[in-house]
Amino acid sequence: MAATLVNLSGFQRGCELAETGINLESFDVDSKPEYKDLMHNYLGEVIGFAAGPVMSEISISGEVTDSTGVIAVAIGSAFVPANDTTQFGQSSGGCYPDSFTQTQSRDGFRKVSVKFSRYQGCA
Repeated sequence: MAATLVNLSGFQRGCELAETGINLESFDVDSKPEYKDLMHNYLGEVIGFAAGPVMSEISISGEVTDSTGVIAVAIGSAFVPANDTTQFGQSSGGCYPDSFTQTQSRDGFRKVSVKFSRYQGCA
């Protein structure tokens, strides 16, 4: 059931969109420069730096609903999540999986967590 937001124009509650193959629990995007090389003066103080293009680390987790979407992605294959990953100046690039964690227990639902990296130059 959708929530009614009172006096909260522009806010979002919960995840923006569903992801295929899982009951989405969380969707995290951590964006930062690919590299940051510091320039120091003779006292060791930072006087400038060079920063690379923006890259993102994306984590998606939730309960498994079927064998498609997030749970079917393969190492080396680009994945396009339903949720937005283009914040903070990053406008292109594929999401490539780095690691997969699947959890099963006797008293819970089967869960999956997948971590991706997204680089500007990788389509």
